[in-house]
Amino acid sequence: MIKLPGQSGYICFYNGKRKEVYADTQYAAQRIAAELFGLKPKFSYKVSVTLCERADGSEVIHTAS
Repeated sequence: MIKLPGQSGYICFYNGKRKEVYADTQYAAQRIAAELFGLKPKFSYKVSVTLCERADGSEVIHTAS
């Protein structure tokens, strides 16, 4: 996917599969990923989305605490 200015990077998961997308919001990333996974828009809630890159290009690190 092509990153446009102001977009953040997200990793999306569904049914054991993984996709990386760029979008303006987490909701937009979920909708894009649902389409990439072949889901109908009404089932986009089944896609889990995690932020991995901020719009400025800095990496996001998730820790368990």
